[in-house]
Amino acid sequence: MEAYAANEDKGETILGAVLLNQAVEHICLGLINTILGYCPNHYSVYHLISICDNFTPLTLELFPRNTFQESLLFSILCNGPSAVRDNEIDAFRYSEMHVLSKRCWE
Repeated sequence: MEAYAANEDKGETILGAVLLNQAVEHICLGLINTILGYCPNHYSVYHLISICDNFTPLTLELFPRNTFQESLLFSILCNGPSAVRDNEIDAFRYSEMHVLSKRCWE
């Protein structure tokens, strides 16, 4: 999370998406391992958040998926590394990344 904050002022939204993706992935893995004693074999953020949805309302509070805009933000969070691999440099706007970062810091 600190690495994202350091790059926030530079407007490097792709890097921010990747760092937020990694932070959420590791937080979810920690929750799943601590609460369920389970170590998943599949590490996509979408899958990990889906597992966390089963035992905590926190993921739905931080990353709701009720509206189109909320679904778009969730998609950005889940697909950050893919955008880097596919060289989609302008895939995300700074405003979208700002909303995601605020939710992660809550």
